[in-house]
Amino acid sequence: MLMKQVLLLSCSLLLCATAIAQPTHEEIIREVNEHVWYPFMEHWAARNAEAFNALHTQDVLRVGATNIRIGEAYFSANDQSFGRENMPPRHIEFSFEQRVYGENVGYEVGYYHITVSPPDREEPWESYGYFHVVLRKVDGVWKIAQDFDTDMVGNQKIGAEQFIAAEALLSRE
Repeated sequence: MLMKQVLLLSCSLLLCATAIAQPTHEEIIREVNEHVWYPFMEHWAARNAEAFNALHTQDVLRVGATNIRIGEAYFSANDQSFGRENMPPRHIEFSFEQRVYGENVGYEVGYYHITVSPPDREEPWESYGYFHVVLRKVDGVWKIAQDFDTDMVGNQKIGAEQFIAAEALLSRE
């Protein structure tokens, strides 16, 4: 009887420890935001290709409207694009429709809003789009493993309405 009680107590403690060790959905979101989305916005706006590329897995699959790039091909395209001279200031922000996570993998769906401020224009140029990303946790750090985006869904142009309706990523606190 005593052995049964000890075994039951041990199993209960193990289950409690396992439950305590698992981060909550909100904790994972905060971690993903700190590892991926805040640095993404910062490095993209600063045109820092090296830091931006480091947010992705080495074998990242990037799908755009007209092409697919994997790993080094994607990184090289970023190096070229980010390195162009005299580019106007730009800003990107995100809102999310869905954020689902497993132990070391995540899937997120949402919208982005880009603002570009050319010096010869009074009003900035704005663009909206829709994205899907797969995230992987590599050596304790969340990274983008797959990235797809488009500015059209179901023959409808993405705009401010969809972006605003989703859950916005707020600035760092």
